[in-house]
Amino acid sequence: MSEDASIPAESTESGSESESKSKSEPDHVETESFQRRSPWKAAASALSYIQAASRADKVQIRTSDRVTIIALLIASILEVLSLVYTPMASMRLAFVVLLDLVLGGALLMFVVYRLGILSSMNHRQAIISWQLMLGCLFAGIFICINSAVGIAFIVSSIKADSF
Repeated sequence: MSEDASIPAESTESGSESESKSKSEPDHVETESFQRRSPWKAAASALSYIQAASRADKVQIRTSDRVTIIALLIASILEVLSLVYTPMASMRLAFVVLLDLVLGGALLMFVVYRLGILSSMNHRQAIISWQLMLGCLFAGIFICINSAVGIAFIVSSIKADSF
């Protein structure tokens, strides 16, 4: 097995400050004594790094990525509007189902167009990225379940108060 490229080969006990930062390491990574930061500091650093990267002029976004982002945004807006638009209330279920299929298709294409990047990463980066994706999926499930429970609680308390 080969060593992971992100782990420096030199020892941290050598005392040499010039060797503490490898050439392949990104500038945003702090490598003092190779100690782990707290999860909160690491998350804040990652978010600021992503924000800076999204503003960088060197980063080019593919046309297909732009199209899927716009399609996802439009489909999300239409999905919400289909739930509150009242002039065609008799056809609401048909609109909701149709727009749900459109939103699902846009979401599927959004994910499919971005999954290919995992194969260009080393194994450790690909696994961590996959775990982040799964974490977001579980966060979405958590939000949906808790929203449904909250709405059910509100509806049940309204029915109980009206009788």
